[in-house]
Order: sequence, then C-alpha cells, then structure tokens
Amino acid sequence: MHAFLFLVASALYVDLNQSLTQYLSSVVFAILMIVDLPFSIIAFGVMFGGGKDETIAFIAWGIGGTLWWHLLGRGADALRRRNQSS
Repeated sequence: MHAFLFLVASALYVDLNQSLTQYLSSVVFAILMIVDLPFSIIAFGVMFGGGKDETIAFIAWGIGGTLWWHLLGRGADALRRRNQSS
C-alpha cells in the first residue's frame, strides 16, 4: 500500500508539474506524511535543507516507509492471530 501511495504521489508531482501540496497529490501526500512521520521528518530535513542529497532522501523515504508499513502489517497480523487463538 505504501509503495503504491508513494508512486502515485510521485507520479502526480512529476506528471502534473505542481507542488505536492496542491490538489489530488496533497491528499496522498498528507497520508504518507502522517503515517511515515519518523521517515518524513528526516527526509524533509534533507530534501528541503538545500543539500545535494535530495534524491537519495526521497528514495530512502519511499523504501524505508514501505518497509515500515510492512513491519506494521506483520505486527498487526501477529497480534490478530494471537487474539483469535486466545
């Protein structure tokens, strides 16, 4: 889900040539920003800090956030299974 949302936000940003905080991309961007808060803070610090590592931070945000969602999903699934067996 995260990878899909990340790709959609990126595609809207590139295709529509508009800010991530405008129109449809703002909805997808807001979801990613809130759920990926630890990754978002670090990535935005690098991306908007004017450094040369903006692209690396963007890619790391996508990969790190996807792994984060995967771990959260596995944890929720394990918790659900434990509660069902009790």
